[in-house]
Amino acid sequence: MSKILDLTFPALPYGTHEAKFDLASLLYIGASKAPADKVMKSIEAGHFGLPDAKRLPLVQALHDELSAQIVRGVQQVTVKTRIRTLRTFFSWCDQNTSQATIEQVAASYQSWVEHLIQRVRVNRDLKNMTAYRQAQTIDNLLKPCLRLTVGLLSTTRLRVSSKKNRALGAEADKQNLEELFRFGSLLMDLSNNLTVEAMTGPLPLLIKLKSGDVLTEQPGLLNIKIEDSCQAASEKNRFLERRAAIPPHLVFEKRKSLVNLRIEVEILIFISQTGMNLSQAARLKVGSFRYKTDGNDVVVYRVYKGRLGGEAEFVIFKEYVPLLKRYLEWVKILGFADDDRLFPFVYSNKIPVEGSFPTFQGIISRCRTLGIKHFRPMALRKSRINWLLRKSRSPDLVAEMAQHTKETLLHIYEEPHHQAAAVEISRFYRMTDPAVASVGPGMCIAPVHPMMSGTLLDGAYKPDCSTPAGCLFCEYQRDVDSEDYVWSLATYKYLKALELDRSIPSKETKKDHPIITLIKRIDAKLNHFSKSGEPRTSWVIESENRMREGRFHHNYEGLIQLMELAR
Repeated sequence: MSKILDLTFPALPYGTHEAKFDLASLLYIGASKAPADKVMKSIEAGHFGLPDAKRLPLVQALHDELSAQIVRGVQQVTVKTRIRTLRTFFSWCDQNTSQATIEQVAASYQSWVEHLIQRVRVNRDLKNMTAYRQAQTIDNLLKPCLRLTVGLLSTTRLRVSSKKNRALGAEADKQNLEELFRFGSLLMDLSNNLTVEAMTGPLPLLIKLKSGDVLTEQPGLLNIKIEDSCQAASEKNRFLERRAAIPPHLVFEKRKSLVNLRIEVEILIFISQTGMNLSQAARLKVGSFRYKTDGNDVVVYRVYKGRLGGEAEFVIFKEYVPLLKRYLEWVKILGFADDDRLFPFVYSNKIPVEGSFPTFQGIISRCRTLGIKHFRPMALRKSRINWLLRKSRSPDLVAEMAQHTKETLLHIYEEPHHQAAAVEISRFYRMTDPAVASVGPGMCIAPVHPMMSGTLLDGAYKPDCSTPAGCLFCEYQRDVDSEDYVWSLATYKYLKALELDRSIPSKETKKDHPIITLIKRIDAKLNHFSKSGEPRTSWVIESENRMREGRFHHNYEGLIQLMELAR
């Protein structure tokens, strides 16, 4: 059956040593688990028995859908990822006796998603986002095959929380920046240490990081001591020979993982500096460049032989220029003779298909060893875009720099930021709040005329706009949440206490002096601040100490000095 049906993908480009996908393997129970480059030979040898004819309609429909995606222009990397996920799904069906037929695949899919949920919530060996993406991939493939209006994923319990609905506090902002800085520091340490001399020198290569940690790199070799592994002198010599220094032209053959690690580091630094996406950066060609300063930025032009001018390739920060030049020199010394890419990642399939991108497993594994959070290119671009948004507060400018529409930028890339939100809220209230400076402590929002506060008792001052005392009894007076305002209240209270000391009580009236009512009003405000918790409590205490020390607020300091001199 597999020889009659062509379930391959001739239109899908492959590298010289890359396994070609054939969905015919999905027809054989147990074959989906086998390596893609060996499965068809195993099928021909009869290791998986006869094909399951019941699966044929579903497999044909899946092949048609994937072939249509290739024709529509879906990136070949995306199509290959979907085929690998499809093999994973069929492999699970094989191992769990679930039917992968067009009649029963919906039930099998729901059981598989429950298995993913189990791995996420119980086994904890799979991230929720990874599970969701796998389930979504299979759902998108099955939906046209089963002619569904609504996909199967919506019928499962698997959900993904939206980051756009998650409010970030100041601590979250700080933590995210600290993690990003630690990751950036690791990238710089690796870039500084993975020189040509270090990569071709004797093994193991010890990389000392600024954090104090040490990475031990010995590509292709086991982490064992000579005395533990070598008995005879000949074995010891071979052991030492594998760890000896090598000439640069052998670095790709013997120390490919170090080359790839350095390129992973450099492309991540490049993306964080330029804001390019991974596909753009991976397609850049190496060559001669010239640099032109433009303010705080540097425009990098590609120089063509025989031309005076050049083509602008990208824009970088001034500080990145020496790092880029150092990397270009590193590429030149190693001599990537048969590869013209700016970031010539070395693949196991020798000559990779165009559009192949690194998976960054090298840097991810080092981050796991060191306990550092890793950031993929998309996360670095997001961090750069949000940093630019906070600095410039101009979505139009940042959208142009990031080569996105303003709507895409704000919907996909912008993340909530506590400090920026606080600034925007403060700016909004400054523009919309009618409060103006009053003659007394605090602010005033009186539209026309002052009004007596409805919560005051008899003996209160009549509100007016000419005296501080009249302000404090007005409905439109507003307290200010600041230490300076508390100090101003305490100083004004001290001034009124001096006036009360100088006053002579009238024999005709038995009522309290109006200043006493005013002091009680101020005490009520200070008492409210004192009971509102830190830092307001400390503001009141500090103001009381200043009164005892004779340190008065500048609004009333001159009046107090005059009254004390007149005693």
